[in-house]
Amino acid sequence: MADAPRLKFRWTRETRPLVGTMSREAWNLLSLQDDRPVRFNVENTPLADIARDSVVLGAIAFKVDDATARVAVFRNDPKDEKPVNQYQYDVCLNLPAHPRFDFMVVAASTCANENMRIFGEETVFFTKRRNNDGFEHHMYELPSDVAAIIRGNRE
Repeated sequence: MADAPRLKFRWTRETRPLVGTMSREAWNLLSLQDDRPVRFNVENTPLADIARDSVVLGAIAFKVDDATARVAVFRNDPKDEKPVNQYQYDVCLNLPAHPRFDFMVVAASTCANENMRIFGEETVFFTKRRNNDGFEHHMYELPSDVAAIIRGNRE
């Protein structure tokens, strides 16, 4: 599998914090073919530490557009007044389509060569969204539509 360590480093400096990368082959097993959210298992992904460090109530993934997907993770935090905490992550599915790609390649002192093309085809990037950046971070309970997806019976 191709790698691009300098681009990964630059990504963190230019965009939101890079949580990690995942092979496109593993990501494609989710079958996000339409705009409907699907249940998402955080194990064996860059988000696995969340499950080890807290109680995950569930997670969903959905396509934002052809170049981006989003993962929403819901965890239990009994210390909070609103004990359900939502964290969201953007998943870059098309590295060369990222608006800052060309700048990051140059800034990382690398080039968009064959290795970079292969890396972009084989890899998806997970970045953490800021809390409350267009989504509710603290909730009393799981939203009913999310609960239905996590249970496996969509409404």
